[in-house]
Amino acid sequence: MAEQPRFTLDSTLGEILDDPQARAVLDELVPGVSTHSLVFLARGITLADGAARLGSIDPERLAELDARLRALG
Repeated sequence: MAEQPRFTLDSTLGEILDDPQARAVLDELVPGVSTHSLVFLARGITLADGAARLGSIDPERLAELDARLRALG
């Protein structure tokens, strides 16, 4: 059985921010999220839900973010 990836778009923002490698991927592809003054309010929201609520992240960038996060293991 294939091992599940640690991080996907279904990971919470908090899970991503707490991991240096995942945070670096997020910072590269979606600059400013991790340093936003209200980021603490969104730590429990999944990346997919957050992206849907914002509506400002294009589908190609989301797909790249998901692929890069999954590649972390």
